[in-house]
Formats: sequence, structure tokens, C-alpha cells
Amino acid sequence: MKELYLIFLTFYLTTTFAHYAKHSCGSNEIYVTCGSGCEATCQNPKPTVCTVQCVNGCRCKTGYVRNDKNECVKQCSVTHYQPHRPPPPPPPPPAMAPPQPQAVIVVPPPPPPPPPRRLANCWDLLCPPGMMCSMVQETCLRRPCPPPVPKCVMGAPPTTTTPRPYTPIPATCSDLICPKGMICGKAQQTCKRNPCAAPHLQCMPPRPPPPPPPSCSNTYCAAGTHCEMKTPQCPHSPCQPPVPQCVRNYVPPSPPPPRPPVVVPVLMAGPPHPHWGHSRGHGHHGRHRK
Repeated sequence: MKELYLIFLTFYLTTTFAHYAKHSCGSNEIYVTCGSGCEATCQNPKPTVCTVQCVNGCRCKTGYVRNDKNECVKQCSVTHYQPHRPPPPPPPPPAMAPPQPQAVIVVPPPPPPPPPRRLANCWDLLCPPGMMCSMVQETCLRRPCPPPVPKCVMGAPPTTTTPRPYTPIPATCSDLICPKGMICGKAQQTCKRNPCAAPHLQCMPPRPPPPPPPSCSNTYCAAGTHCEMKTPQCPHSPCQPPVPQCVRNYVPPSPPPPRPPVVVPVLMAGPPHPHWGHSRGHGHHGRHRK
């Protein structure tokens, strides 16, 4: 009797638990009374080695596997290891567009400064008093060497150069003989650094004579005008001399037009009118008749 009671209790508990478990299964799960002990999971979707036993409980539906969160899913995430499927190859890098050529503005370099003027001989160089010009060969380490250059030196020039014959500087214009058409005058050489050489005497072409001062004799005036020497306004001395100016000619005013003659009526003396006496007589007689 006791054994029958235990069998009945076991059957009742199994039926009750199965009924409760059937209604407590999650999404995409079904309750089985005898299922495999090795359920397919995302870590092992196709188990090959499993113990032979009958296990009841909630199992994933066909086509679903259990993930790490104890949920039945149709497809596992890519983070799970799947030995039956190789990992997908990495996506190819996006194609990069070829670099566009950029506009480059080429600014030409500035032109080099002109080389300094090179003196060719001593005739182009003027030395201060007490010095003389000499053609000096500069140091040269590689051929071809530049030609000698004129330089002002003190005393005798070096023996390796050909000196220019010394010419005494004329003190006055009487010591300088100029060719025909030239005159003696003082010339100042261009100097950029002190001390500068004093002006020296040399032959130069004569300067043109200065123009004559302005006057009415060398001033042209237009028709209808004439020249007059007028002194400009000068509030402070010294004042400028008179200058020629063109002024309009004087035109006398024209006489007024003649007036038309005025006709004045003149009364001429003559005999009385014949009706004047009769009218008077008739009136006189009439008055007497009354």
C-alpha cells in the first residue's frame, strides 16, 4: 500500500511540474519530457559527443539555439566562435578618390641686382691729392684671372703693376690748356663716402648763355591785346621786377544813336473866321430883343 502511494505521488508531482514548466518556458522554447542532455548553443551549435539520457524541460524550438543570455535565438551574434563557419573576411577599405591637383602659383624670383660698374683703366678713376692711380692685380687662385683694376694708392705703385704716368693737378685755369671749343671749369666728382675729393679743374664744353629776362620785346600777345610791363603784388620786400603781361586793347565807347527830330506844330496868324462875327451879332441882337 505504501509503494502504491509513492508511485502515485511521483506521478502527480511529475505531471504538476510538467504542467507548470510547460507554461513557464520562455520565448521560442517548448517543453519536452525526454530531451537530449546536450542542447545546441551558440558556443557549440552542433554537439557531436553527448551522453545518452532522457532530460525533460524547456528546450529551444527547431532552428533556434541558446545564447549566453539563456535565450533562444535564430541567429547568433558574430562575437561567438563558430568552428563550422570561418570568420568573414574583413571588409575592403573604401576606395579613395585620387588627389585633385592643386593650382600652384609660381612667382618668379626677382631679378638680380646689376653688377657694380667695373672701372677699366685709370682714366675713369680720380684720386684725391697725394694719391695716384695704379692698375692692381687682385689675388687669383684659379685661371683665368680677372684683369687688373684701377685703384688709388699712396706713394709708388707695386712693382707688379703698370703705373699711370703722374700728371700734376692744375691749380688755376691758366695752367690748363683746353682744346678748341672747350673751356676750363671746376668739376665735382660723385662721392658716396667721406672724405670726398675737392672739385678739380678740367676742360668742358661751354655752357649756353642764359636766356634774356622776360620783356615785351620777347613776349607774344594774341590779336586784340598788347604787352605791358606790370609789377606783381608784393607785400614784403624784396619785390620781383616787373613782368610782361598781355592786356586787352582799349576800345573807346561808341557814340549814342541820333535821336529822331521832334515836330512842334506852329500856329500861323491870319484873318478871322467868317462865322465868328455873325454868331456874335446874332447873339447880341437876341439878347437886346429880350
